[in-house]
Amino acid sequence: FPLSMNYLDRFLSVCNTSRTKLQLLGAACMFIASKLKETCPISAERLVIYTDHSINLSNLMVNMSTHSTLHVLRDQLFDS
Repeated sequence: FPLSMNYLDRFLSVCNTSRTKLQLLGAACMFIASKLKETCPISAERLVIYTDHSINLSNLMVNMSTHSTLHVLRDQLFDS
C-alpha cells in the first residue's frame, strides 16, 4: 500500500487527473506496486471487486497500456 500511494503521489505531481479517474488511477498504481513487491500479486479482477465494480477490467487494462500511467511513473522513478 505505501508503494502504491507513492506512485499515485508521483503521478499526480506531474499530471492533471479528473476526479472521475482517481479510483482508476489508484487501482492502476496498486496493481503496479503489487506486481513489483508481492510474491503473489493482486489480480486485476480482484481490484475490480475491491472497487465495488466502479471500474471495470477493460478500463483498468486500457489505462495501464495506452495512457501515460506507466510512462510517467517510469520517468519519475528513474529521474529520482
